[in-house]
Amino acid sequence: ILGFLLGGMFMNFYYRSPQSSSVMLDYQQIESKDEDIGKSEESIAEKKKELTKTKPVENEKKQVDTPPVYYSLNPTEADTTSLKQIYSEPTRNVRIRYPAGWTFVDQNVKGKLDAVSFWSTSKKYNTPPYVFLEVKEKYLFNAKRFTDTLETDFYNAFYNQPEELSGQVTQIFYFRTDDDQDFSLKLIVIGRENFLMFQKEFFGMIKTFKFGNKLFN
Repeated sequence: ILGFLLGGMFMNFYYRSPQSSSVMLDYQQIESKDEDIGKSEESIAEKKKELTKTKPVENEKKQVDTPPVYYSLNPTEADTTSLKQIYSEPTRNVRIRYPAGWTFVDQNVKGKLDAVSFWSTSKKYNTPPYVFLEVKEKYLFNAKRFTDTLETDFYNAFYNQPEELSGQVTQIFYFRTDDDQDFSLKLIVIGRENFLMFQKEFFGMIKTFKFGNKLFN
């Protein structure tokens, strides 16, 4: 009887052991599949990071390659061919050339020039371009308001790139001088295309602007 019982237990253990091995094998297969899935997810995450890193660089390249909308101030961009008229004023010893077909109105304060407005009388503009020449108090000057500077023998010109607001384009040049007063010249034009048409002539007006003792040099 004892032998029969021992034999039965041995047979029972014998038939159960393969089932245990099969379970272990299945567990190992599932575990290896989980590891493969984890590795593939990590690889996808790394690729996403690499793509994210490269995108800003591409955007930066696009920004760098974008050409400027307006002309930059330099001697080659100044057009004086159409500046056939001369404005001259004795109280500030101011002189500047302005285009043919334009007119002006000046304003004095306490017997001295304070401002001059130039504008086109041509009918090709619904709203004509305006150029304002103003006398400035030196103590009000703030260089931080400007991004660019042009040094000349007569003055230092401080300016920003043209600003566009509600279809109106404006550009201001501030002339920092060694005299008792400074000056500013401002161009106002409706429409970007009209502004570009006149911007080089505006640079020409800047080029011909003289004042004070510099007028006679």
